[in-house]
Amino acid sequence: PPRSTLFPYTTLFRSQRENAHLEKLVGERTASLRASEASVQASYELLHSVIEGTTDAIFVKDLAGRYQTINSASAAFLGRTAAEIIGHTDVELFPAASARAVTAFDEQVLASGKAQTHEEFLTGGGQTRTCLTVKAPRRDANGKIIGLIGVSRDITARKRAAEALSKSEARLQMEFELMPTGCIVWGPDRRVEKWNPAAERIFGYPAAEAVGRRAEELIEALEARNSQASFWSPDATDNFRSHRASQNVTKSGKLIWCEWTHAPLRDNDGAVLGVMSMVEDVTGRKALEDQLRQAQKMEVIGQLAGGVAHDFNNILTAMTLIVAELCDPPTPVGSQLEDLKSLTNRAARLTQQLLVFARKQVMQFTTVNLNTAAGEVMKMLGRLLGEHVAVRLEWNAAGLWVEADAGMLDQMVMNLCLNARD
Repeated sequence: PPRSTLFPYTTLFRSQRENAHLEKLVGERTASLRASEASVQASYELLHSVIEGTTDAIFVKDLAGRYQTINSASAAFLGRTAAEIIGHTDVELFPAASARAVTAFDEQVLASGKAQTHEEFLTGGGQTRTCLTVKAPRRDANGKIIGLIGVSRDITARKRAAEALSKSEARLQMEFELMPTGCIVWGPDRRVEKWNPAAERIFGYPAAEAVGRRAEELIEALEARNSQASFWSPDATDNFRSHRASQNVTKSGKLIWCEWTHAPLRDNDGAVLGVMSMVEDVTGRKALEDQLRQAQKMEVIGQLAGGVAHDFNNILTAMTLIVAELCDPPTPVGSQLEDLKSLTNRAARLTQQLLVFARKQVMQFTTVNLNTAAGEVMKMLGRLLGEHVAVRLEWNAAGLWVEADAGMLDQMVMNLCLNARD
């Protein structure tokens, strides 16, 4: 057919192909948009889940401070619905003091252009809480600041727990410092970690000198170091708990007796972290105990001496009676018998002193003339002191009368003379 006759058909065919191509492009574009829309929706749902799934308050503000977005935690903190908060500022939502603090921090973040962390004390919903807030500038695609993003966490309970822990530690430290008994905390390497004032009073080392040093450098006596014997052995057993006495040395080198009580310090898993020792200086008490033991020994000796003196006194009584019979009537040996009688009487008085010492007889006080008593003692002193010692007695003409136990008085004079000779 002629060219002019075919033209309409050619044009129609070309239009159909172009329409098909356009329909294909439109379909592909529509599918891409739908996929993008689904992706955006998924991203939105994910972001919404994250924002709503946290207990932290999350919010977005514009440059005027108006809330543009908040999550449920933010609304719950303020005791309002999201609709009541969106579009409003902190001045409209918080008490004046809280609003000023929040606004000031917002302005500081926007001015710096950087994210910042800050503790805020906010009152919302009738409660004042401590919040740890992180705020950062919000920027558009070109980097221009167009608002502010914030995340705020309620740390009121944690803050109160930290304050309670701090108070507890302060109280324990005060009790540690005021404890009248020495208290020392040792690490597992036997180095001092804590040393209270009572330990300083006992051993003479201030805490600054004691902390970080080992036991053998501070308080173990030389004998214990040489013998490898320690007042405390931390690795003896995992369940050790001991109470013992040991001799220790102070900073000045003085040896003292101490009573120790040791207990392990453990972590939550039961591992031994160190040892706490309570120590008391018992040197004085130990000296008193030694004196008591000595007194008990002396009491036993006194009882023994009393028994012997009692028997010996019976023998002397019989001897005195025999000597008295021999002296009556007088004989040529009368002077020697008189001396024997005097010595027997003196021995009897000596046994009475032993009985007094043994608390089996009380002292017998009588009126005694010192001239007479001293004269009788002088008759024996010549034999006791020896021929090379001369004793001179100066008499008192008027006489010296005293209330005394005659036996004790004789013993006193004899002891004075014997001590003077020696």
